[in-house]
Amino acid sequence: ADAAPAPPGPEAFPEVQRAQLQQQLQQQQQQQQQQVQVQRQQQQHAAAAAANAVRPLRPECIRVVPLREVKEKESPEDAVVNKGFVTNIRSAGPYLHMHAGKMMVVHLDDSILDSPNEFEALMEDIGLVKMLGVRLVLVMSLEHTVKKRLEALRAIGGAAASGAAEGDFGSDDATSGRPWGGAGEPTDGLVLRMVQEASGFVRSEVERRMSRSLRAPTMNANVGVNVIGGNLFYTCQPMGVRNGVDFGHAGEVRRVDGASMARRLAQGDVILLTPLGYASSGEALSVQSESLAAETAAALGARKLLYVTDGHSFISDDTGDLVQCMRLSDARNLLDHHAKHLIEVHAEAPKAEAPKAEAAGALEAVPVSSSAELPGVVGPGDEATRKLVSLVRFSVSALVRGVVRAHIVPPASGDLLRELYTSDGAGTLISRDLYDGIRPAVEADIPGILGIIDPLVKQGIIVHRSERDIAGKLEQTYVFVRDANVVACGMLLPYGLRHAEVSCLAVDPKYRGAKRGDAMLTYLERVAVGLGLMEVFLLSTRTIGFFAERGFREVSPSWLPPERHYDAVRKSRVFSKTLSGTRELDAEELYWDQGGAEDQEDEDEDDEEGGERWRPLTRPRGRNGHGVGRRKGDR
Repeated sequence: ADAAPAPPGPEAFPEVQRAQLQQQLQQQQQQQQQQVQVQRQQQQHAAAAAANAVRPLRPECIRVVPLREVKEKESPEDAVVNKGFVTNIRSAGPYLHMHAGKMMVVHLDDSILDSPNEFEALMEDIGLVKMLGVRLVLVMSLEHTVKKRLEALRAIGGAAASGAAEGDFGSDDATSGRPWGGAGEPTDGLVLRMVQEASGFVRSEVERRMSRSLRAPTMNANVGVNVIGGNLFYTCQPMGVRNGVDFGHAGEVRRVDGASMARRLAQGDVILLTPLGYASSGEALSVQSESLAAETAAALGARKLLYVTDGHSFISDDTGDLVQCMRLSDARNLLDHHAKHLIEVHAEAPKAEAPKAEAAGALEAVPVSSSAELPGVVGPGDEATRKLVSLVRFSVSALVRGVVRAHIVPPASGDLLRELYTSDGAGTLISRDLYDGIRPAVEADIPGILGIIDPLVKQGIIVHRSERDIAGKLEQTYVFVRDANVVACGMLLPYGLRHAEVSCLAVDPKYRGAKRGDAMLTYLERVAVGLGLMEVFLLSTRTIGFFAERGFREVSPSWLPPERHYDAVRKSRVFSKTLSGTRELDAEELYWDQGGAEDQEDEDEDDEEGGERWRPLTRPRGRNGHGVGRRKGDR
């Protein structure tokens, strides 16, 4: 009864209107027939294309043409894409080779689970890193997840839930009822229960994503990579009572079984650790995931320790740019800076809360999360800065125990890959101070410098310099000192506002083979960058291989700055190198600071630059055609 009335038929219209209506109906039918015909043609074309795709090649239709004819058929868009792909592969090649088979520890902030798209992309990147041959240990934090669960409990009446949880773990928890400040803070039974639940949830999420990411499209669906974990890889111990505060179920790493982990990594497994640990007594404890990552990297002797942050990075107010590099000394200075603020703030706090440590060790004495409510520590209530500074502290701890490089990386899609496989990176690199012992020369160093260069002068490797010559250029001279002895030297002589000459680079024969020549050269290049001199050059008669393998290119003597006299009798060959910045120099360090036995291989030739031994290196080429772009000691 409620249905709409049927449209009137043609008989309901006058004869003229009926003719118009019939014409319109015929036109509609024709259009429908045309559409059907077009669809049929499209289907036929698709079927023909599919048939051609699997049709055998006809030999009589195959001919040979010049390459230019093929390139002419390439669209401009495809040409740009293809060129970019080739450039990227060439640049990443050395890093791919260098990282393959090496152990890396990656710490992930669990806050990324709140962003499913970012988490999925990060897992895809980690899976790709694994496919490229890196032996991976993943360490997941739980702090963000636990805090969210505690807040949810409070919102629905957390007091009752807290009482129930405390009852399960005993009513003698000294920390019960106190707000949880984070990992490394006093932990009661309720928090431990949340840590246990969060550990299972986070592990499940990571394994779920990795089960997909670790399978290449061409791999058999039944062939995968094991993601393993458990209580067999590390043990912990209770933090106990410190400064009158009972830390309850909070613990600290006691021992990491690096040998067992290395064996499983060698078998192709990925190891996944969470900060839910166990004491030898069987007690469950909550440890700091950042500390666990640093301890694991040190126990493994890992090449890299990478902290993927919650999305914050270091910025320099001096330049307004991302802080791409930190030397170990820079990192320590940063910690000392914040430690002094920590001491100042605690000096105004009650005596029971004051740390018993000097400025240099204050951050070790006070749990990193205890500064969250102290505005003077790292900024006005800046929790993000506190967390990043704590990552620097854990990075320093790992570096001083043998880890080659530490990285602090944002969680954005692709940033982990950029950090590992490009010269520019995406985060902040922290590296050991390879220049420890290099300093500006003083007058007392002149005899030691002469002692190194005189034998080389007699061999015709470098030009003669008198004591007066060296004294006249003492401000541009640098020495490498060990046990108060000069073991290497070099000069950096500025010419104008852009150029500088590397000169008098030599290593004591007794100290060859330890990469001191490389360290001295890169140090001089860093000095040039600091002075804004982005083009360095040198003159050489016999050290061609050494400098060519380190990014220098040969140029004509006419290239020299006008004020630099060229000795036409000696006929030295001239080499030049354009510097892109400190990131480029960090990248070069990666090639000669391999660490361990790798440094000792294939070093059986003199570099003639003062006897420092060298081996051929393969470097990615920068846009200037000579040298890598950036820093990365291993990026």
